[in-house]
Amino acid sequence: MLDEIVQAIRYEADLNGAPTHWPIQESHRHGELWKIGLAPRTANDSLDESFEGAGAWWAGPPKGSGDVVAVSPDEFEIVVRYASTPVPGVGLLSLYPPRFLDTLAELYASPFRGKRFLDALNELRQNSDEPRFDAPSPDLFPELRCAQRASFDLLRYRFGFLWGPPGTGKTHTVGALTASFLHAIPEARVLLVSTTNTAVDLALTSVDAALARLPEPLDTLWALRHACKRVGVHFQARHYVGREHLLPRFDPTLVKEIARLQANRPGPSDTDRVVLWKERLESLQSELRSAARRVFGEARLIAMTCARGAFSFADLEELGPIDLVVFDEASQVGLAHILPFVTLGTRAVFAGDPRQLAPIVRADDREVWCWLGRTAFHFMDTGRGNSVILNEQSRMTEAISHVVSETFYDGLLKVCPHSARDVRWRKERTLLRLPTIGETAVCCLPIPGNGRGSSAGYCRPESARIIADCVCEALKEARPGDIAVITPYRLQCQLIRKELARRGITSVEVQTVHRSQGSEKHTIFFDPVLGSHRAVSPRLINVALSRARARLVLALSPGDLSNDRLAHIQKLIRDA
Repeated sequence: MLDEIVQAIRYEADLNGAPTHWPIQESHRHGELWKIGLAPRTANDSLDESFEGAGAWWAGPPKGSGDVVAVSPDEFEIVVRYASTPVPGVGLLSLYPPRFLDTLAELYASPFRGKRFLDALNELRQNSDEPRFDAPSPDLFPELRCAQRASFDLLRYRFGFLWGPPGTGKTHTVGALTASFLHAIPEARVLLVSTTNTAVDLALTSVDAALARLPEPLDTLWALRHACKRVGVHFQARHYVGREHLLPRFDPTLVKEIARLQANRPGPSDTDRVVLWKERLESLQSELRSAARRVFGEARLIAMTCARGAFSFADLEELGPIDLVVFDEASQVGLAHILPFVTLGTRAVFAGDPRQLAPIVRADDREVWCWLGRTAFHFMDTGRGNSVILNEQSRMTEAISHVVSETFYDGLLKVCPHSARDVRWRKERTLLRLPTIGETAVCCLPIPGNGRGSSAGYCRPESARIIADCVCEALKEARPGDIAVITPYRLQCQLIRKELARRGITSVEVQTVHRSQGSEKHTIFFDPVLGSHRAVSPRLINVALSRARARLVLALSPGDLSNDRLAHIQKLIRDA
């Protein structure tokens, strides 16, 4: 079986790390840098920030190579530095992304480690709900709801599953649960991991906020909070302003400078400033990287991404048994990523939502999906004591919550009664009657045409125009920062941005569904573009709809209704 897992990881690594080839549209030299305009070759080609740090190669003549320092997805442009030869204005350019999965494959290929990983897999399959440990009391956090309090019992088991649908306070619960564990067991050590840097930042700051609320003397709390550390340099510094103690080097000035740089990143067209910005940021990150080496032996809580954890696995092993491993957004972490960390801890809690976005797997292969597409939630049994579902949400108004709950959660998700009685909460969700949208919290915009594909991607000009007009109306009741337009396709994002710009609107967010996960807005417009396409999956629709707090507008054509979930949603709206 180990050979099967290693082969699956390497197969996916080869796809992710395989070079992608892009026709060069134009290239311009700017001092030591090259700005290169590219073109997609197929509708599925996507150029995004994940290519930053990739290697670039061109055949020439003369052939040459360089490093990608910046990417502009909307303009399909990259900036390359350290070019070994001039970049031609025509031809093909190949991009070689970093091969992060190779490190994971090496862990499984190690015989003594691999056997332990398989033992952990057998434990997960058995998923025993026999209590083994004591659990801290939730009484230190009286604001917790009933199901949130019940989640503390998950610490009694080898494995606990915390199912947190949108708006139910999953991250808040993880913070309180982890803080209580650290407080109750003075010598305990915790490893907190998640799939993205943003998720790690939010989970760790939630733990810190919970620790700060404990009824203990300030010096005790300060020592406990200082024992929690973030490992990795690709964090969002704005989350750590005032919480500099969470970083390996306690330096408020350094954190503020990184936050300033991240908030003022130059556009890719300003080539010279991009490189100066990148070099300055890398210099500051290097200072933190060298300080991080001391963290493993001193911290009581270490927070990092799964990818960083794979690179640091030997350091984590040297710590000896870790008392608790917490996986945040565990529904986006494949089994192959999870098992190594499970072997490090005596107990583990998986927090996530298995009905939202799944791990991204490129290979169309059963074995790859089995090990990288399935998650720990595959083994969750909601009838056992070691699983808890948070069923009260305080994000969405009643009408939106009803649609999301009935479509994706079997009617289990409800508006938190305390929120429903709160005058301020309800006032923030009061709606004006608008000419096209009306005054209902959930509505459908009829779209006359279906989406279409091209070499650049999928788009639908009709819905782009109609949505842009409706955004103008929505700005009568909400600020630009409270509105977002969400769609599955990058090309449609570009089209909607252009339509908004024609109307003088440039500050309303337009983004893909994957980029929107974790966010929330007063008003959400969702444009599926091509509802019949397999990319418009139930999980993707769930994420898009559940971003809305007060108003949800769906742009649907007759063709979109061939999607069973979209047709069901339209029926719910009409019945309501």
